[in-house]
Amino acid sequence: MGASRLTNNTAELQAIVEALLILLPQVDAEIPIIGLMEPLVIRSDSRCAVGAIRNGTRVTSSFLLRDFMLRLWKRAREAYDVRIV
Repeated sequence: MGASRLTNNTAELQAIVEALLILLPQVDAEIPIIGLMEPLVIRSDSRCAVGAIRNGTRVTSSFLLRDFMLRLWKRAREAYDVRIV
């Protein structure tokens, strides 16, 4: 999604985006698979992805993907006890 270079870091960012896109529709579901404010952990071996979420670290390969991921992350934090490690 909007990556100027396809790297391992962009793949990690995309994987987090995909997980959040699956998670967030549960917020409005009549019978959600994952209840609101449930604790969730997303594991990533990418310091780039973890740093972008935790510290707002700049991502050089795709600003669009990073910003989209951070918007989704903010929405997920409002509905769930979600963490990244």
